[in-house]
Amino acid sequence: MILELENYKIDTKNIMKIYPAAIVSSGVDNETTPVSLEWFDVLSKQKVELIGFSIFVHFNDGKTKEFRYANRELLEEATKIIASQM
Repeated sequence: MILELENYKIDTKNIMKIYPAAIVSSGVDNETTPVSLEWFDVLSKQKVELIGFSIFVHFNDGKTKEFRYANRELLEEATKIIASQM
Protein backbone atom coordinates (compact mmCIF):
# COMPACT_ATOMS: atom_id res chain seq x y z
CA MET A 1 0.00 0.00 0.00
CA ILE A 2 1.25 3.50 -0.82
CA LEU A 3 0.52 6.41 1.52
CA GLU A 4 0.87 9.99 0.35
CA LEU A 5 1.44 12.98 2.60
CA GLU A 6 2.51 16.41 1.39
CA ASN A 7 3.32 15.01 -2.07
CA TYR A 8 5.65 12.41 -0.50
CA LYS A 9 4.82 8.81 -1.36
CA ILE A 10 5.54 6.13 1.25
CA ASP A 11 5.34 2.39 0.63
CA THR A 12 3.94 0.93 3.85
CA LYS A 13 6.05 -2.21 3.49
CA ASN A 14 9.09 0.02 4.17
CA ILE A 15 7.69 1.58 7.36
CA MET A 16 8.95 0.33 10.71
CA LYS A 17 6.84 2.81 12.72
CA ILE A 18 4.88 6.01 12.25
CA TYR A 19 3.72 8.32 15.02
CA PRO A 20 2.77 11.91 15.88
CA ALA A 21 4.73 13.91 18.43
CA ALA A 22 4.94 17.31 20.05
CA ILE A 23 8.28 19.04 19.48
CA VAL A 24 9.60 20.87 22.54
CA SER A 25 12.71 22.84 23.35
CA SER A 26 15.27 20.82 25.29
CA GLY A 27 16.46 23.95 27.06
CA VAL A 28 19.98 23.63 25.62
CA ASP A 29 20.89 26.06 22.84
CA ASN A 30 18.44 25.51 19.97
CA GLU A 31 17.98 21.78 20.53
CA THR A 32 14.52 20.27 20.27
CA THR A 33 13.17 16.87 21.16
CA PRO A 34 10.03 14.97 20.24
CA VAL A 35 7.71 13.86 23.04
CA SER A 36 4.51 11.85 22.89
CA LEU A 37 1.29 13.79 22.60
CA GLU A 38 0.07 12.12 25.78
CA TRP A 39 3.14 13.30 27.71
CA PHE A 40 2.74 16.79 26.35
CA ASP A 41 -1.00 16.94 27.07
CA VAL A 42 -0.98 15.35 30.52
CA LEU A 43 2.47 15.58 32.08
CA SER A 44 4.21 18.65 30.71
CA LYS A 45 2.06 20.97 32.87
CA GLN A 46 3.08 23.85 30.58
CA LYS A 47 6.67 23.54 31.88
CA VAL A 48 8.18 23.08 28.42
CA GLU A 49 8.33 25.37 25.41
CA LEU A 50 6.30 24.01 22.53
CA ILE A 51 8.01 24.40 19.15
CA GLY A 52 5.46 22.58 17.00
CA PHE A 53 4.14 19.15 16.07
CA SER A 54 5.42 16.42 13.76
CA ILE A 55 4.62 13.09 12.23
CA PHE A 56 7.67 10.83 12.20
CA VAL A 57 8.07 7.94 9.80
CA HIS A 58 10.85 5.47 10.64
CA PHE A 59 11.85 3.23 7.76
CA ASN A 60 13.24 -0.30 7.83
CA ASP A 61 16.56 1.00 6.45
CA GLY A 62 17.09 3.20 9.54
CA LYS A 63 16.16 6.49 7.89
CA THR A 64 13.54 8.85 9.32
CA LYS A 65 11.24 11.33 7.58
CA GLU A 66 9.72 14.16 9.61
CA PHE A 67 6.63 16.13 8.59
CA ARG A 68 6.48 19.25 10.78
CA TYR A 69 3.35 21.29 11.57
CA ALA A 70 2.96 24.68 13.21
CA ASN A 71 -0.06 23.71 15.28
CA ARG A 72 -2.12 20.80 16.58
CA GLU A 73 -4.94 21.34 14.11
CA LEU A 74 -2.61 20.89 11.12
CA LEU A 75 -1.13 17.77 12.72
CA GLU A 76 -4.59 16.29 13.25
CA GLU A 77 -5.54 17.10 9.66
CA ALA A 78 -2.42 15.27 8.39
CA THR A 79 -3.18 12.33 10.68
CA LYS A 80 -6.67 12.09 9.21
CA ILE A 81 -5.21 12.13 5.68
CA ILE A 82 -2.97 9.18 6.56
CA ALA A 83 -5.81 7.29 8.26
CA SER A 84 -8.11 7.78 5.27
CA GLN A 85 -5.56 6.02 3.06
CA MET A 86 -5.32 2.91 5.21
